[in-house]
Formats: sequence, C-alpha cells, structure tokens
Amino acid sequence: MRTYCFFFFFISALLLLPQNAQAQDFSLSGLIDTRFNVKHAAGQKVPFGSTYRNGLTYNLELYPTFRLHDSWTVTAIFVHAKNATGKIEDPFDLYRIAVNGQIGTMDITAGSFKYWPMNGLMNGDARLDGVKLTFGNKVRATAVIAKDMGWRQKNQQYRAIDFTTDLTSRLTLRGGYFTQRQETGTQKIGAVGMDLKLDDQFTLTTDYSFAHTSRPGDKSYIAGINYRGGKSPMAEKGRAGAWLHYIQAAPGATLNADTDIPDIDGWNNNNGNRGITAGAAYMLAKNIKWSTKYMHFTDIVNGSKSRVYRTQVELFF
Repeated sequence: MRTYCFFFFFISALLLLPQNAQAQDFSLSGLIDTRFNVKHAAGQKVPFGSTYRNGLTYNLELYPTFRLHDSWTVTAIFVHAKNATGKIEDPFDLYRIAVNGQIGTMDITAGSFKYWPMNGLMNGDARLDGVKLTFGNKVRATAVIAKDMGWRQKNQQYRAIDFTTDLTSRLTLRGGYFTQRQETGTQKIGAVGMDLKLDDQFTLTTDYSFAHTSRPGDKSYIAGINYRGGKSPMAEKGRAGAWLHYIQAAPGATLNADTDIPDIDGWNNNNGNRGITAGAAYMLAKNIKWSTKYMHFTDIVNGSKSRVYRTQVELFF
C-alpha cells in the first residue's frame, strides 16, 4: 500500500514541476549495511538465527529525493533486510515518504519520518506518520503530532516537543517531553541530556529519561565518553572514533538505531537491561565505515546476563 502511495506522490510531484525541470531535481543516495552479530546468553552461545538478526545479516536502504519547488522536496526510503537464516525481515518496500519544506524560518515535514529526539531510550522507534515542525535559532525546537507506526505497537497517538541549545562553545543542552496513547493508557515521558566537549578529542555525553510509572527500570539513561565523534567519526579516510557508555534501558526501550531500519542488537529488552557498550569506528574511505561493538547487559527483572558482539561495514552512496 505504501508503495502505491509513493508513486501517487511521485506522479503528483511531476505534474507540479515546471516544464524545464532538469535532472538535478532528482537525486538518489543510499546505504548498504553488512553486520555479523554473535550473542551469548546464560553463558551459552545462542545459535545463529534464533534471535533478531543474529549471525551474518545485511540491510539495504535507498533514499530518493525529488525537488518540487525551491526548498520543497519529496523524500522517500526503500528498505530491504535479511537475517542469518535467510528470512526477509523487511521486504524491499517503501518504508517512509514525506514532503519537506520551509515557511519563513520554520522547517516542515509531513508524512512518514524518523524521529530520535534523544537517544531513543524510552520506546523509541524509527517511523512516525504525521507532522513535524522545527523552529527557533538560539534554542532550536521541534514539535511533533503523529501516530507511532513502530514495530512493537501500531497506531499509537504520539505528541512531542524537544529542544537543543548551545549554552557555550563546549556545552550543548537538550531535552523534551513526549506522550504516547496506548491501549493501557497514556504514557508520559520526560528526557534531558547534554554533550560536554572536554577538549578537541573527547566529549562527555549523558541522556536521562523517565516515565510516570513505578515499574523496575523505568528510568533510563546513557552516560559515557565519545572519542572523535564516537561511532560517527568525520567522513574522512583514516579518521577513527571510539566510545564507552554505561546504559540502563527501561522495559521496551530502544537504543538509537544505527540505520533507519529498527534494530535491537539481538538482545531481549522486555524486562529492561543495564550494562556497558563499547566500540570503535574507522573510515576506510570517505563513504565506507567499519565499526565493531561489544555489549554486556544484565536483565533488570531476573538478573540474567547477555553479551553481544558486532562487526559492521557500511557503504554510503
């Protein structure tokens, strides 16, 4: 169904373009992401394919962009993913489509879009359907009215407001407040965070979020150190980055996805987890990034432990 909607938007965009539109009105970029995941739980190696994307997997993402007029564009994302057993987790299909533009100094997105206001600590996901407005200069704010079309619960009504501001040349502060209306009631989530540049190489990063419930682990946070941009070093050949974070993730929380395809790194988070994640990234070329990651988590409710190892190569084009 989403594919048909895309072609409807695409044809409509063609009709709106002036007759002298050139090839530069259309662009196509993408990502090929190959991963090798190994999970150990309760001291035993978990067989490949028995958990979400364990073993050798790949993701393919295509990002077509069509310029309508001046600063207005139509953007879309097609995704395809296969897990270690050969099962197609995400068929090659339209994942998101949106119209993007500006009115004055306000950025507007309408349609399906990615929204990670913090680090996705509390029931985050990579797809909302609705409207996103971004405005402000010194304090940059974003307001969202949408439905959460994530892979856990469908059609949740989602409302959010978040902000980010540079208090000094070294200190960035961010925060937000979000509500999700679910079958069991409305979940209210608050979040704050900061990045503090210790020097030109190291940055201290923290994010904290809380929900208005009393379940174990419903307060989530990340605290740690990034070296030269952490998992996203500058896009120059030979640049390297590294990170070491301590994480407590509430039940159902999702860590910030590496790509647009939702990803839980092969570990179960129904009860919530706490532990460490560490890794390094290296730019093999301007558009090729290699990274490796290690995670060691303890289940908040039952105390069981799990470890996840990942090696990953991403090709951007």
